Amino acid sequence: MLRPLILSLCIVWPITTVAQDDLWSDQISITVKTQILHRFDYLEHSTKNLAKAAAQNCDPNSEVLRKSLKDGMWAWASASAFRFGPTETDNRAFALGFWPDTRGKTPKALRKLILDRDPIIESTESFTEASIAARGFYAMELMLYDPAFRDIGSPEYRCTLIQRQAADIARTANSIREDWEHYKTYLIAPSEDGPYRTQAGVKRELFKGVTTALEFTSDARLGRPLGSFDKPRPKRAEARRSGMSLELIEASLNSPWDMSIMMTLENEELSGILQQHFSKIKLSIKDLDDPDLSGVSDPASRFRIEALKQQIDNLRTTLADNLGPHLGVSAGFNSLDGD
Repeated sequence: MLRPLILSLCIVWPITTVAQDDLWSDQISITVKTQILHRFDYLEHSTKNLAKAAAQNCDPNSEVLRKSLKDGMWAWASASAFRFGPTETDNRAFALGFWPDTRGKTPKALRKLILDRDPIIESTESFTEASIAARGFYAMELMLYDPAFRDIGSPEYRCTLIQRQAADIARTANSIREDWEHYKTYLIAPSEDGPYRTQAGVKRELFKGVTTALEFTSDARLGRPLGSFDKPRPKRAEARRSGMSLELIEASLNSPWDMSIMMTLENEELSGILQQHFSKIKLSIKDLDDPDLSGVSDPASRFRIEALKQQIDNLRTTLADNLGPHLGVSAGFNSLDGD
C-alpha cells in the first residue's frame, strides 16, 4: 500500500554559529511544518477520500471503500505522537479511534443503532451526538469487515450508517487540521499568554508525545494481543479484521522516530543510538509477516512478537535515560490514561 513520504528531519545544523535557543526555535518550526501539519494534512486528505468513497458506494465489500478506510487508519496511527492541543479538543482523538475497546462497547453501540433504527444517523450533524463507540475508524472497520454486521437490520440503514461514519471521520479530521493552523503558533512562539510559556514547555510536550505514543504501541498494540503465554489474546489485536494490526504498529513509529531525531540534531552520538533502535524495530516488523498478529498463539511467532515489544521497551528506556535529560524534561503525565 503506497503511503506519503514524510520529510526527514535529519538536517545538519551549524550549531557553533547559532545560539542554542535560536537553534531550537528553528527545529520546532520545522517540526511543526514538516511533521505535525504535514501528517494532519494527509489525515484530512485521506479521510476526505474515505467520505467520498462511502458516498459513492457503501457496499462493505467495495475495494475502494476498504482501501480508503485503511489509508485513513494509517494516517491516524502515523500522527500518534501529536495527541495534544487540537487533537484532544472535544474528545476528537477518541471520536476517530475508540480503541482499545475493553468492554466491547463498539459492537453493542452499533447493534443498538441498527436494530432500533435510531434516527441519529439522519445527518452528519446529528451523528456527532452518537456514542463515541459507534463513531470513528474502528466502528467503521466492524461495519465493513465483521460478518456479524452484514445482515442485521435493513441494508438501507447500514448503508447510511457507514456513510455517516465516514463523513463524521472526515469532519473531525478537518476540524483538527484547521485548529492546528492556529495552535502551531503556540509551539513556534511560546509566550505567557499561551499554553506554553517557554521553549522548555514546548520541548516537554513534544517529548511526552513521543514517549506516550511508544508506550501505547507497546502496552496496547502489542501487549493486549500477546496476553500471556498460556492465554494469548489474538482477538484483542488492533484492526485485526482488516489485517492492519502490524501495519499500524509500523505507522505509529513514524512520528516518534522523526521527532526523536529532530530533538537530537546537535548530539550526533545520541542521534545515532536512537537511529539504531528505530532501524532495528523497523526490520523486526518487516520480518514478522503477521498482518493481524494472530501469530501470538504460535510459539515461534510469539517469540518474535515478544522480541519486538522488548525492542520498543528498550527504546523507551533509552529515551527516558538519555533524551529526557538531554532536553531537561521527563515523560510526565500520560494523556491516554483518561478517567
